Amino acid sequence: MEKLIDCFVPEGNETETDKNVNSLNDLDIVNDITIVETSLRESETLRTIAEMVKAPYALFFLKSQYISMGYRALERMIQVAEMTGAGMVYADHYNVSAEGTRTDAPVNDYQMGSLRDDFDFGSVLLLRTDALKEAAARMTADYKAAGLYDLRLKLSQKCRFEHINEFLYSEVE
Repeated sequence: MEKLIDCFVPEGNETETDKNVNSLNDLDIVNDITIVETSLRESETLRTIAEMVKAPYALFFLKSQYISMGYRALERMIQVAEMTGAGMVYADHYNVSAEGTRTDAPVNDYQMGSLRDDFDFGSVLLLRTDALKEAAARMTADYKAAGLYDLRLKLSQKCRFEHINEFLYSEVE
């Protein structure tokens, strides 16, 4: 299978980071996995990531907790990205409590022109690498906490976002 995704996982506690890396490493579609030691919300981090990405897609885990990808979830995300031409794809997910209780965590459809800085895309984003690189190149400010928001605004100027109305992963406590 072709290696289509470079993954960027925030550093968390050792156990959860190892689980995330190992589960992604088991997927044939994954090219490279980078543990991000700085915040994925910093402008400088996002520009560095944009320079590093070599695969056609970049996958961001926005939370450091263990995220369990569903069966062929990444393939589905790529399929939707390619069918729609979206620059960014995100999906509904489950929350799994420490006791094992699973609850639905649907997210909203993105509205073109939305400026909300608290929009919930979930904790997994798939971005087309060419769109990521182009948007990151237009990021001129250096934000410590609003870099991802800035990137999202730059992406939305030239790309569509696609919400997959399917539960593709679980955030596990």
